[in-house]
Amino acid sequence: MTSDQVSSLLLPLLLVAVFWALIIRPARRRQRELATAQSSARPGARVMLSSGVYGDVSSVDDTDIMLTIAPRVTIKVHRQAIAKIVEPAPGGTPGTGAGGATVAQTSTQPAPPVDTRSTEP
Repeated sequence: MTSDQVSSLLLPLLLVAVFWALIIRPARRRQRELATAQSSARPGARVMLSSGVYGDVSSVDDTDIMLTIAPRVTIKVHRQAIAKIVEPAPGGTPGTGAGGATVAQTSTQPAPPVDTRSTEP
């Protein structure tokens, strides 16, 4: 083979190698991590669904998971809906949500009435 033939083969091979390193490898790694998270969901684990809903796993079967998202609110989701297992925030306290975000406390008192009359003459 001449040097022209070698160089003409080298460029496509280099492009394939770069594509594999930048696209395929990270995608496979993310896919493995997701499969690990979905298979490691156990009762008591805190998870985030692909829709962004956070909850605690209450029971698990082969394909579905019962997820408690609020007191006395449990939903049934497919195991593949789990995006990740959420680690509890260090020193988490009541009134904080995922990632330590402050959760607003709601009042049980009704809101004051709003004047809906028009102010125009």
